Amino acid sequence: MNRLLPLTCLALAACGGGGGGGGGSAMPMIGLPIAAPSAPAAPPAPARDCTLQLEGDSIASGGLSMFTTIAEVPAAAIKRLRPAYVVTDKSVIGNSAHARAPVFINESIASRIVVIEFGVNDAGNSYPYEPAMRLLLDRTKALGKLVVVTGLPQQRIPLVNADAYNDIAKRLAGEYGATFADWRSVAIAPADMADDVHPLQKGSTQLVEQLVRALDQAAPECAP
Repeated sequence: MNRLLPLTCLALAACGGGGGGGGGSAMPMIGLPIAAPSAPAAPPAPARDCTLQLEGDSIASGGLSMFTTIAEVPAAAIKRLRPAYVVTDKSVIGNSAHARAPVFINESIASRIVVIEFGVNDAGNSYPYEPAMRLLLDRTKALGKLVVVTGLPQQRIPLVNADAYNDIAKRLAGEYGATFADWRSVAIAPADMADDVHPLQKGSTQLVEQLVRALDQAAPECAP
């Protein structure tokens, strides 16, 4: 009478086990593939902070008079040329470093980058320029901001103090570790000026293009 062997016995026989000197060779074990450990996920890239506060006078605001501006003011042109930027426009027609500094030093600044465009009205009125610029730069430095100083643009008929004030702006930018945009190096044709001081659209766009190059140097992560 045949009997069914238990399954355990069959398994042992298949593996050459079960004891005894049967002389059969054991069947090799076949290893299962082991999955390689997955690489750790890369940390997320830090978010770009391309917030910018624009400080200046009518040149920075695109003003031609108290009630008239060019079609694309500098704040809008910055945004068009460098879409990553979020611009807070604090420029005011007729403003100066001399007038702005006493207020600026008590203000908070949410933006990471500050553009300082003052000097034309300071030069035209012979205001003490260097002390006011130092107050502006001391405040931005204390707040840990990236700073771009534009310098003074050219005038159709140069202001008496303009070159000297531009030299001050350049020197202070170097002293404080700010980026200098060198607006005075931008040649604006007389036909692209509304008057002796204020550029028309083409001249303003030339200045913004120069400013954007300085911004790319100061904050390359915000460039295209």
